[in-house]
Amino acid sequence: MEECKRLYQEERQLAEMRDAASPDALAEIYSRRQQRLESMANRVVTIEACGSMGSGVMLDSAGHIATNAHVISNGGVCSQIYVTTAAGWTGTAQVMAGEYEQDLAIIKVESAQGFWGVDLAPNIYLGQDVYAVGHPLGRQHTVTAGIISYPRRVVNNRPYVQTDASINPGNSGGGLFDEIGRLVGLPTFKEVWADNNRTIPVANIGFAVPGDVVAQFYRQATQRNVAHQCSGNPQAIKETIYIN
Repeated sequence: MEECKRLYQEERQLAEMRDAASPDALAEIYSRRQQRLESMANRVVTIEACGSMGSGVMLDSAGHIATNAHVISNGGVCSQIYVTTAAGWTGTAQVMAGEYEQDLAIIKVESAQGFWGVDLAPNIYLGQDVYAVGHPLGRQHTVTAGIISYPRRVVNNRPYVQTDASINPGNSGGGLFDEIGRLVGLPTFKEVWADNNRTIPVANIGFAVPGDVVAQFYRQATQRNVAHQCSGNPQAIKETIYIN
C-alpha cells in the first residue's frame, strides 16, 4: 500500500500548492487519485460460484482471498469457485476458513499469479472517508465513495462497519478501503426497507465485515492450510442479508 500512500500525499500536496480552479492542476490532482483508486481495485478479484458473481480481496501473494460466505455458497459451499483478477488471470479456489453467521470466508487459489497483500487499517473513525470497490451488477471494479457512519454496529450478534458508500448486488466480499488503500472491511449487505411490508425504502445504510475480523479468520486459514467448510448454519445468511 506504499504506492497508495505516496499518491495520496502527492494529491494533497498538489491541492494545497496549486490553484485548484486551473484545469492543469485539476488534471494532476485527479490523475493521482485515479492511480490511487486503481491500485485498490487491482486487489479486488471477481468470484463466480453457483451461477452468481461476487467480489473478493487479495490478502497475500500466496493466493488467499477474503470474501463473503454467501458469495461462495448456496445452502452449502459451491462445488466450483472461479477467481479472476483485474489483470485477467483466472484460477479455481477452495474454502480455507469461514463462518456463515459472520458471512465471511477465506478462500485460496492454487498457483496464484499477480497477487499482492493488503494492509489492515489499524484504526477507523466515525466520519472517515472510505471507498467501496467491487463488481455491482457485473460492472467490474466499480468504485464508490462514502464515510464510516458507525465504526462498530452489532447485527444479529456479529460486528459490522456501517457505511453510506453505495453497495449493490455484486459488491459483496469486495473491499472497503481507507484513503491510502488499507482494508477497513468487506461490503456485505445493506438495509433496503424500513418496514416488513417493504413499503418504505431506505438508502445509504450498508454494512461491512470489519477488517480485524477478516484478519482473525485469515490467521485460521494460514494455520490450518487445508481445505475446510464454513462453520455454522448456512441459513444464517438469509437471516442477515437484505440485499447482497
